[in-house]
Amino acid sequence: MSFIYEESLSKNDTEKANALARSVGVNDDVFFQWVIDRECDVVMLCFALTSHMRKGPGKYGLFIKDKGLIFKVQYKGVNEEGVDGAVIIFENLSLEIPDGFGVSREEIINLIKEALDVFGMSMPYTALVRVNI
Repeated sequence: MSFIYEESLSKNDTEKANALARSVGVNDDVFFQWVIDRECDVVMLCFALTSHMRKGPGKYGLFIKDKGLIFKVQYKGVNEEGVDGAVIIFENLSLEIPDGFGVSREEIINLIKEALDVFGMSMPYTALVRVNI
């Protein structure tokens, strides 16, 4: 996988993000942050604004060739002695895989880890990302 974080979405990407969100029950046009692997057609959408993520688990969508699922994961930004910048930690994954999704749980978890790693590194002053799920 080669995920990238894209901060600004084109009109077409915004329309795609809204369509993907609606496919998993997120019905309002919302502010999206997304990580995408265009070659493999895998997208992770963050449905929570960064400033609100520390109050509870963040809500995300993972879409593989337009088949989607929702997952929640707790975000924490922590400074550690000797580390220049924030250590971004994601933990406590909550994930239900729809019947007939066609992708193994292990593969989904690996995709989530990779996408969260790229997403975490996009945050300002990030020195290290830990995905503990």
